[in-house]
Amino acid sequence: MDPKHAYMTLGIALALGLLVGLQRGRGSGHIAGLRTFPLITLLGAISAMLAPTLGVWMPAVTLLGVVLVTIAGEFIKSQDEPDPGLTTDISIIIMFVCGAMLAAMPENMVMIPIGVSIVLAVLLAAKESLHGFAGKLNEKDVRAILQFAVITFIVLPILPNRIIDIAGDSAPWLNVLNPRRVWWMVVLVVGISLAAYVGYKALGTRAGAALAGALGGAVSSTATTVSFARRVNGDKHSANVAALVILLASTVMYVRMGIEVAVIGPEFFSVVAPKLYALLLVSLLMAGTFWVQARHAMTELPEQDNPSELKAALWFGAVFAVVYIAVSAGNAWLGDSGVYIVAALSGTTTISAITLSMSQQVQDGMISPDVGWRVLVVAAMGSLVFKTLLAGLLGGRRLMLRVAPPFAVVFLVAGAMLLWW
Repeated sequence: MDPKHAYMTLGIALALGLLVGLQRGRGSGHIAGLRTFPLITLLGAISAMLAPTLGVWMPAVTLLGVVLVTIAGEFIKSQDEPDPGLTTDISIIIMFVCGAMLAAMPENMVMIPIGVSIVLAVLLAAKESLHGFAGKLNEKDVRAILQFAVITFIVLPILPNRIIDIAGDSAPWLNVLNPRRVWWMVVLVVGISLAAYVGYKALGTRAGAALAGALGGAVSSTATTVSFARRVNGDKHSANVAALVILLASTVMYVRMGIEVAVIGPEFFSVVAPKLYALLLVSLLMAGTFWVQARHAMTELPEQDNPSELKAALWFGAVFAVVYIAVSAGNAWLGDSGVYIVAALSGTTTISAITLSMSQQVQDGMISPDVGWRVLVVAAMGSLVFKTLLAGLLGGRRLMLRVAPPFAVVFLVAGAMLLWW
């Protein structure tokens, strides 16, 4: 087994153990939970990896040890004695196996048991943090995370990896959807949002305004704009804080766009990255004017919808498919002008849909990179206009007058880029 495959195997084992441990660790009375399950899966993977070297008996003996430890733990617990837990017992076995790996594996593989040992130490040290985080998740969150696992590891592999012929030769612009590719976009966007949501939940209910804007924007800049604009409508003194949060949430939008482009179209990323960096820098400078006034303000984080819920995934999949077809149709009917119109409109819904759609079509050679980056800038401009309108409609004139000028500066810079870059 080559090192890359070995690390991948251990990484998947760790992820699966954490997934099951997350669900078990939230309850009480279990002898194995959020830390023990990842340790058990790591142990199983390590023992199987050692089988070719030490013999097929290695996994069987290791499994027998786990079973005996589990039985002993259940027996002690049944005697109404304090629950001793299994973490230390499993850790002992893992470190024994890591030692065996160091002795049995080739020299170029010794980093694997070293890495396993470091992960083990981190898990052992993070007991309070992990259990504290698990306690912040409700049943809906856990169910949504499990649904994300389903859409990633069960739904994605079984979808056909080919273009679906919807309309034949009569409307070739409709024949552009690849089901697996569409769902991969869903997995990518939901995964990015889920990672941000986990950080959002781990932060707790209160945070500095800057951090609230950054995390809120990573989950959904539009949802964050709506949440904080509504607060200003009831409290005129929070306008500065809300403006800072909204500006930072919109700034993070360019970071998300960059990540999505880099994953789908690495070659296209080299073209679009300087433009996104320029907009990011200008947006940060604009947000800095409000940060001076509101940097110390604490704010209650609004409740965010878990982005990994099946409903949210299906919704984004549908929006992405519509945008992808719309881009193809606009290009076929109106040329580049049609694509720009679609970009401006899609920026008012979810900018990730047009970002991923454009990255894929540039990657496939359907649209030139020069048109592609311009489309993404137009989409960002549409998003800024939409957020300004949201701020005014939901937060009132006071908030709108705060966010409109900095958004206007970014808008003008984007327009200048379209004209002269």
